[in-house]
Amino acid sequence: MKITCEDEYKIVTIESKATGLPLSELILMFRGAAMALEYHPDAVRAQIPDEYELDVIISEAISEREEEADYF
Repeated sequence: MKITCEDEYKIVTIESKATGLPLSELILMFRGAAMALEYHPDAVRAQIPDEYELDVIISEAISEREEEADYF
């Protein structure tokens, strides 16, 4: 798999020769490309969360729902 991202000043290419690349690895490739294009790491994390960050987001959403349910 090979992805290439390009803006006015840079071209970033990330390539993996692995077969059967899991989606989580593709996400990491996109995150790496975004950071190589100098997007702020916090913005990248917010827009393209990895598996751990998704788990945290989901857990927090569940906890908020449970707290709301307990409130009513």
